Amino acid sequence: MNYKQLHLSFTFILLINLAIFCNTAQAIQVQYQLTSQNSVTNYAFSLFNNGNAANVQAFTVDFNPTNFNEATLATTATPTGWIATKFPSGPGFPATLDFYSTNPTPISANQTVTGFAARVAQLGNATPGAVPYVVYATTFAALGQGAAAPVGGGVAPVAPITVPTLHTWALLLLIGLMWFVTRPKIVVFSKRL
Repeated sequence: MNYKQLHLSFTFILLINLAIFCNTAQAIQVQYQLTSQNSVTNYAFSLFNNGNAANVQAFTVDFNPTNFNEATLATTATPTGWIATKFPSGPGFPATLDFYSTNPTPISANQTVTGFAARVAQLGNATPGAVPYVVYATTFAALGQGAAAPVGGGVAPVAPITVPTLHTWALLLLIGLMWFVTRPKIVVFSKRL
């Protein structure tokens, strides 16, 4: 077997291993229901798993200070075993509510976790609705992100996103190293004058 055949066979084997053994994160979607009174909106959030079972450590929901009165942003409910923290906005950053699990347990496929609620007042003509979110695994890898969808609003479920995990990057690095080691060597001869 020559160098080129060896190089191709190692690369092929590593690519097969990458496809079989790399884990990708599942998609967890944040959904909401609204109740409004005057200019105050109550959000009831829920986590919906449309992928494989996953341990959720935390999720964040962002509120743009140009649309919402940040001073009125408050958490009104959390399920048992969850803590909520409000982070103020800054230049270029929205106000954020962080919901953190003190004891992450798996959320099964097609399971919904409810009991998260917040209250905020809109500014001017702003209309309440979808807010950006990110859901984090216990490794703090993103399990899902996007704009929250209304519960039962007829919105198609979000397709699972593929997030490279540490295994993916390690195998890609291994493929690169194997290619480097098995590549044909170029020998340069120099003449001595």
